[in-house]
Formats: sequence, C-alpha cells, structure tokens
Amino acid sequence: MTSPSAEDGFGDRNNAAFASASDTCKTLLTLTTGILALTISFMSEIAKNATSGQLWFLRVSWLFFLISVVSGVLTLQAVTGSLAPFKKTKVGEATAANEAPSIYDKNISSPAIIQNVAFGIGVLLFIIFGVISV
Repeated sequence: MTSPSAEDGFGDRNNAAFASASDTCKTLLTLTTGILALTISFMSEIAKNATSGQLWFLRVSWLFFLISVVSGVLTLQAVTGSLAPFKKTKVGEATAANEAPSIYDKNISSPAIIQNVAFGIGVLLFIIFGVISV
C-alpha cells in the first residue's frame, strides 16, 4: 500500500496543509498542557488570596483548557485517519473514501475549531482571573 500522492489528487499543497494543520494542533496542545501543568502546580501561590468567586474563573478556564486538549487529540487522530491509504471498495459499495482528503473535512475541522475556541476562552478566563485576583 502506498500513501496518498499527486496521482491520487493529493498534491504538495494538500501535504503542506495537512502538515501545517497538524503542527498548529500540536502547538496548541503543548501550550495548553503547559498552562494546565504550571497553574495546577503553583495553585497555592497563584490563588493564595483569591476568593471563591475569583477561583471560579480559574477552574472554568481549566475546564476549557481540558476541552481544548481533548479536541486537539481528536483532531490529530482525524488527520492521521484521513491520511491513511485509500482502500478500494467492492462493487456496489459507497466509494466516498476514494476522494482526496482535505483539512476542511468535518472530521478534522470540527474538533480543530473546538480546540481553538476552547483554548481562546480558556486564555480569556485565565486573564480575567489574573486581573481580578491582583
């Protein structure tokens, strides 16, 4: 079996798009897990004088960061699944899998959008926590 190539309608631009989407997803995963690890590790210092109302922003930001991580993993799995070699189907079966994959396919774009939005909301809530707890 061979991987998708230009002969399959999978050219250099599409290869670059998949590589870029994968790299962007990995970057967000790294940032998100780093933020989670640091804020949880230094919770006693970060939230030393915070009220329960202020801590709400921190905890909800963690929830959105967690959603971002899960969505990022799902995005990477979707990218990998989309890049799997094309399979021939038996006569009479649907052949949608024989089309060239795209980063805009819903199995990739949906979790990627969720990852980005959740990351943005998590950062915003974390900034709000930082501003109101100073």
